[in-house]
Amino acid sequence: IGVLLYDPHAVLTAGLWLSFVAVAALILGSGVVGRALPMRAFLSTQISVSVAMVPATALLFGSVSLVAPFANLLAIPLFSGLLVPGTLLGVALMPATGLSNSVLGVTARLFEFTWSALEWAANLPGGWLHVAAPGPGLALLLCASALVLITPLPMRVRVPGLVLFAALVGSEAARPPIGAFTLTALDVGQGLSVVVRTRTHVLLFDAGPAFRSGRSAGELAVVPYLQHEGISHIDMLVTSHPDSDHTGGAPAIEQALAVVTARHGGETRRGHQIPSAPCRRGEAWIWDEVRFEFLHPAADETWSDNDSSCVLSIAAGATRALLTGDIEHAAEERLVMRADLARTDIVVVPHHGSRSSSSEAFVSRVQPRVAIVSAGAGNRWHFPHEVVVERWCRSGAEVISSADWGAITIAADSGRGLTGARSQRLEQRRYWQAPSPLAGRSRCLGAPGPAKAVYAPDGAVSSAAVSAIYH
Repeated sequence: IGVLLYDPHAVLTAGLWLSFVAVAALILGSGVVGRALPMRAFLSTQISVSVAMVPATALLFGSVSLVAPFANLLAIPLFSGLLVPGTLLGVALMPATGLSNSVLGVTARLFEFTWSALEWAANLPGGWLHVAAPGPGLALLLCASALVLITPLPMRVRVPGLVLFAALVGSEAARPPIGAFTLTALDVGQGLSVVVRTRTHVLLFDAGPAFRSGRSAGELAVVPYLQHEGISHIDMLVTSHPDSDHTGGAPAIEQALAVVTARHGGETRRGHQIPSAPCRRGEAWIWDEVRFEFLHPAADETWSDNDSSCVLSIAAGATRALLTGDIEHAAEERLVMRADLARTDIVVVPHHGSRSSSSEAFVSRVQPRVAIVSAGAGNRWHFPHEVVVERWCRSGAEVISSADWGAITIAADSGRGLTGARSQRLEQRRYWQAPSPLAGRSRCLGAPGPAKAVYAPDGAVSSAAVSAIYH
């Protein structure tokens, strides 16, 4: 209560939950051990802490440490018995500089040893179990089963709790069926990062921007999202072209997650430790009955920076999506001239909705049902430009923007077509966030072209009913 009175926003930090959950587990665990022998009591309390940490780390980080019970055997006694008391004693002795320095020096060396041991344990192969962050219902069940395990209840109650606990920890997030994919345009501000997931594979198209602070959207948005979804590796990382708003987050992503292979547009990325090659027109592959194919650039072509962007087509049966990077009119014209550019259900609008892209010929050729704009709210370039929005609307598309919707997720199925469009701003509303009037709605409302429902909280698009309401 004191911490929250001093800093109400502390409730949003991982540190508060980890610290207070651990202390609560120690208090509750002490009721289980009772008058047990000291070593047994010590081990039981450490187990209590490890069990209590599972719901917290699964919810906060999308992972569970399998080495934590063993690491805590070293860490908790050292921090509780030596490191924290030693630090406090050293501070208290500061008027006696020499003595204070001696105490703090010994404490610092002990801390360095402890930290090195913990880093070694954290990096052990198989030391982490990546799980999808549970939804509210599963989270409550997981917390309840953990509470049953660490409180002094009869064994006949704790055994079912253990079974439920193990089942929940081992559960996986729902994945697309064979022949389907989900496309999520993450909210990375003025940049682009799109996650495409099939039944057993993950492709990441662009990594979001880097910031002057030294941090990046890769660290702050992309990696947390992937971990939240229980994704521990990326089968292919595509960086469409070298601009920093598309590649800035790549180093953080590569450091946090295993990347199997990479493709890039424009100049080759130097110092890349992952098998990498330029994306080339004609390269195609199939994952879980979903076809991926690069449509641009061709190997014998030379383009400007933006027009060198990789263009990727994704098809689940007759349902298609098109990822375009920052291509402009010249590359669009070349794509239109080729027969392999077909009508598309979902298109990520080129170059964030710039007037230098989305030519009449290109828009007329692809004629999507949904046109997604990845742009920062209030960006200084005023993306997407009104003329571009109007052009996509006239083609019959619903124009939706990450600036309005937050992260945008659409599911595509070879049999059912598009089965949902979801808005993170609507599904994860927070009282401290400014409302977004266009969250869940198309920017085509009131503009030429049809007005259809795009947001589908139940996972199914029902255009007709909501269309009447919008009109």
